[in-house]
Amino acid sequence: MATNSQHNPLNNPDMANIQGLLMDSPMDLPLPLPDILANNMLASLYLTSAAESLIMPVYNPSMYITSWLMQYRTKATLIGVPHTLLGKFLSHYLLPDIAEWICVSSCQDNWDELVHLLTSTYGLDPEVEKAQRRRALQATTQGNLSIRLFCVKFATLANDMPDSGCLSPCTILKIFLHNIKPRLHQLIEPTLTVLDD
Repeated sequence: MATNSQHNPLNNPDMANIQGLLMDSPMDLPLPLPDILANNMLASLYLTSAAESLIMPVYNPSMYITSWLMQYRTKATLIGVPHTLLGKFLSHYLLPDIAEWICVSSCQDNWDELVHLLTSTYGLDPEVEKAQRRRALQATTQGNLSIRLFCVKFATLANDMPDSGCLSPCTILKIFLHNIKPRLHQLIEPTLTVLDD
């Protein structure tokens, strides 16, 4: 009858030698670590392809730069582009001469500085912008649209205004009431308390 010591592999002289060698030699084998570099590369590739595929019109100087930059920032942030990388992908949505100028100015790494540079160059005087915004809202009438669709269209225009060209809420409400159908205007106006400008 065999004892437990005979079946124990550690009692085998060959196994004892191997175990001794393993214990005496230092463990030079690297531990399997996650490949951080590969993860960073994948994240960068994702961000690059996502940022380059934004549904965003190419900026041209006839657009409101402040609104356009707000729209770009919002869309890029929604797909996961961090604040620190917003400037890196912006050149994909600029005219070639503007994109080159931004690269030369070396402010791509600082979003706030980049916004200031673009708005100071392509932005309008706040009063001129405010007057243009007011005219754009006044030109937007309900026409044949349902009140729901008109509200969405009007609110989109009003919300797209940058702080510099923003009209007071009371002014926006007055324009809205003026632009809806007369019978709706007559229903809504008596429910309002004050329309001071």
